[in-house]
Amino acid sequence: MSSLEPVEKLSRKELIGPVGIAGMLILTGLGLVAGGIYEAVAVHRTGDWPSVEGVTTESYMAETQDGDGTHYDWILKYAYSVAGCDLVGSRRFACERGRGWTRAARASNCRNHPVGLKVTVHYNPVDPEDCVLRTDDYGQAIEDMAIGLGMALFCGLGLAVFLRACMRSSSDLG
Repeated sequence: MSSLEPVEKLSRKELIGPVGIAGMLILTGLGLVAGGIYEAVAVHRTGDWPSVEGVTTESYMAETQDGDGTHYDWILKYAYSVAGCDLVGSRRFACERGRGWTRAARASNCRNHPVGLKVTVHYNPVDPEDCVLRTDDYGQAIEDMAIGLGMALFCGLGLAVFLRACMRSSSDLG
């Protein structure tokens, strides 16, 4: 006898809940994988951009509060010139997320990037206002793909085991 003892036959309506939840989690995981691929492509695209020297003009921490608590954002702006045009940028990476950092981490960012610091600015040759400081940060993209793939596989395997147990129990009940 198997360790999965049939208790009762589940109707189609009773299967919809667990199957629907697993299906939504699988789709969410696949969405994270797709988002990670998009981020990786965006980061890779910046790797071929030309660069110029710039200088930081603002670097401070902004504290905001909402229903989720207190958030600390690092505000960084830098000036640079391309073909005689003076421009200002604020992006550090191709795909940035501003939330989730501690006060200490943001304070460290400010200390490490004081006003007047010389920085290398990578800019889009087609649109020089589109610029970043770093062209090699795949960390967020890899994290999103790993979490998404793990979520989709875990939920897919769980769904397969659940459906197999349901099929086995319905065949055991006759």
